[in-house]
Amino acid sequence: LGEVESVTDEAGRTTRYVYLPGGQLKEIRHPDGTGESFTYDGNGNLKSHTLPTGFVLSCTYDCMDRITEIRGSGGESRRYTYDALGNVTSMTDGLGNRTRYEYSLSGQLTKVIDALGNETEYSYDVCDRLVEIRQYGEEGSLESREAGTSPTDAAGIDEEWMEAERRSGRNRTCQVTRYLRDLKGQVTEVIDALGQREQYAYDGKGQLLSKLDKEGFLTKYAYTKQGDLSRIQYADGREVKLSYNPLRQLILVQDWLGETKITPDALGRATAVQYPDGREVSYTYGKSGERTGITYPDGRTVSYGYDEQIRLSEMREGDRVITYGYDAFGRLAQKKFPNGTGTTYAYDSKGQLTELVHRDREGVSDRYTYLYDLAGNKTGITKERRGLESESGAYAYGYDALGRLTGIQKDGQMQTRYGYDAFGNRVLKEDRAGRTTYCHNALNQLITELREGTDPVNKSFAYDKRGNLTRITENRQITHQYVYGALNRLEEAVNGAGKAAKYQYNGLGHRVGKLEGTLSRGQLEGLDPRNGIKAETQIGNLTQIHYTIDLTREYHNLLEKAEGEKKQTYFWDGNVASYEENGRQSYYLQDELGSPIRIEDETGAVRESYGYGAFGEDLYGNQGKMQPFGYTGYQRDKVAGTYYAQAREYQADAGRFQGMDLIPGIIETPFSINRYSYCYNKPIMLSDLNGKKPISNNTPTENECTQGFFVILIMVILKVLILI
Repeated sequence: LGEVESVTDEAGRTTRYVYLPGGQLKEIRHPDGTGESFTYDGNGNLKSHTLPTGFVLSCTYDCMDRITEIRGSGGESRRYTYDALGNVTSMTDGLGNRTRYEYSLSGQLTKVIDALGNETEYSYDVCDRLVEIRQYGEEGSLESREAGTSPTDAAGIDEEWMEAERRSGRNRTCQVTRYLRDLKGQVTEVIDALGQREQYAYDGKGQLLSKLDKEGFLTKYAYTKQGDLSRIQYADGREVKLSYNPLRQLILVQDWLGETKITPDALGRATAVQYPDGREVSYTYGKSGERTGITYPDGRTVSYGYDEQIRLSEMREGDRVITYGYDAFGRLAQKKFPNGTGTTYAYDSKGQLTELVHRDREGVSDRYTYLYDLAGNKTGITKERRGLESESGAYAYGYDALGRLTGIQKDGQMQTRYGYDAFGNRVLKEDRAGRTTYCHNALNQLITELREGTDPVNKSFAYDKRGNLTRITENRQITHQYVYGALNRLEEAVNGAGKAAKYQYNGLGHRVGKLEGTLSRGQLEGLDPRNGIKAETQIGNLTQIHYTIDLTREYHNLLEKAEGEKKQTYFWDGNVASYEENGRQSYYLQDELGSPIRIEDETGAVRESYGYGAFGEDLYGNQGKMQPFGYTGYQRDKVAGTYYAQAREYQADAGRFQGMDLIPGIIETPFSINRYSYCYNKPIMLSDLNGKKPISNNTPTENECTQGFFVILIMVILKVLILI
C-alpha cells in the first residue's frame, strides 16, 4: 500500500509502523522500546489511542462521523456539539464547563459565550475578514459603572451602544477594537476601545513599510529582493541593518552598538557569534541537531552529552558534571549535581508531575507533591521545606469555570481569594493584609488599587498611549516612574528611593546592559517621561552593568553579567543550572515552574533560599541580591520593581504585565485577548518565559539543549506586525 514502515534518523534510531489490512495505523514502535497502539470503529474512525504510559484516549462519533466526545482512562472528557454545517457549537470539559460558539452563514466565528456566560462578538467585511471585536462585561456592569461601584472604567464606550444596553435591560459594558483594511485586506489601522489609532502602510508585495504607533513614533522597514527584512529605522534616528548570505541566512546585524557577526553552518545554525566589542561565542552540534557544546567569550567550554535517544545525559564544564536520567517513558526522572545534591521527579500516566524532591547530604531539603482535577488544573501542592516551616504545608487551589485561580487554602485555612471581571482583569484580592479592589479602563489597564484594613493602600497607575505603565503612585507619593522610547521598550526606571536605571538593547531587542545609580529628590519629581534622564549629568554613583546574551535563544539566554570587577557566568541546560563567581560554583534547585528555590555551593551547603506567592510574589524579600534569577527564571530588577520577561516587564504583586502583549490573542479563546493578564490568571499551571505566550509546566524537561538553534529575529519580526 506504500505505507512507511520505518524511519531511521541521523543517529541511527529507528521508529517502526505497523498497519491494519486496510492501511490504518495499528502500532508505533519507538526506538526506546515503548509503543503506541490504535483501534478504529466500523467507519474507520479512530476509536482509541493507547499511549506508551498505558493512558488511553477514546473517541465517540455521531452519525456524521464527527467527534462528540474524547475520554481519558482517568475519567477526563471533552464533549462537542455541531450545527448543520459541521461547525462546533459547544465544547464541554470534564468538569461540565461549557463554551458555546456561533457562526455566520459563511462559517466565520461570530460569537463565543464562555463557561461563565461572558460574550465576545466578531464582525467581518464582505470578504470574511475580521473588522471588529466586541467584548461584553457582566450584566449590570454598565449600571454599576454609572453608580461608581464598577471595577471597570468604561471611558471610550460608544454612547449609542450604552443606551441600547440600558433599553435591553442587560446594562453591560463593552470593549470594542476595530480593524480598517485596504482593498487587499491588509490592516491599515487598528482603533482601540479609547479611539486611539495605530497605522500601517505596505508596498506592492504586501510587505510592511511603516508603522505609526499611538504615541506618534514612526518606524520604517525595508526588505531585500527576496523579501527578507533588511532595515529598521526608528523615530529617534536609531537604525538596524540586516545582511544575509546567498542561502538567506542572517550573517550580519549592524545597529547603534556596532556590528554583530553570525557564522551559520549549512543548516543555518549559528556556529559563532561575534559581538560588537569583538568577543565571541561559538557552538557545536551533533548529527540530530542537538547542541553539543558552547564556548564562552573567556574560552571556557560547556559540553553536552546525550543518550541513545538523544536525551540530555550530562552537562560538563571543566571537571564539574551534572547528569540526567529518564524513566521508561522518556520523562526526566533524576538530576544529579557534582556537590552531591540530586533531584528526582515522578509522574502519573498522563505525564503530569506528581512529585519533585531535592536531596542533599543531610537528606530531603524540599519535597513538593501535586494533585490535579479532571480538567488538568493543579488543585493541590504539598510543600515540605527544610528550615522554612512557615512556607511548608498543604496548599489547595480553587478555580472558576474558565480555569482562573480563585482561591488558595493552606492546611485547610483560607489564605487568598481572587475575583475577576468578564475581561480577565483581577478586580478583587482578599488575604491577611485585607481586602484589595482593582479598577481598570476600557483597555484593561489597571488604574487604581485600593486596599482596606489596618494598613490601607491607595495606588494609582498612569500609562502612555501605547499602553506602557509610566507611573505608580502610592498614598499620593510616586513610587516608580518608567520611560519608553522609540523601540517601545523600557528604557528608564526610577523608584521612590531615588534609585535610577537606564536600559540598553541591541538591534535584535535583547537587553545587553544597564546603567544604575541615584537621583536627587528634585530630579525624581521633575522627571519628564517623554525626554527621560541624562545618565551622565543626572544620575549619581553611576554603575555600568554588561550582559552577554546567547543570541540563539529567545529566553534563558544570559551567559554573563559583569559589573565592574564583579562577574557572574551562567551555565544552562533547559534552565539555568549553575553559575560561577570568583572561581566558586553555585547550583540552582528549582520548582516545577522553573523558579529557583535554593542556591547551593560546591559542598552542598545552602547559600540562599527563595519562596514565591501564587503569582510570583517574593516571600522573603531576597530576590535579585545574590544572583538575578527569580520567578519562573525571570530576572529580578530591583530598581524597576519588576521581573524582566524578555518582551516586557512583569509585576508580581499585581499579577499582570506592565506593557501590552505583542500577540493580540486568539479569537476562539476570548480570555487571551486581554493583553495584560499573566498566563490567563492560571499561574499555578502556566508560565510565560518570553513575555508573549503562556506554556504548560506540568512536565519538566531538559530538552532545550537537544535542538539545533538558529538566530531568530523574534523581537524584530513581532514588532513588524502581528494581528489576529
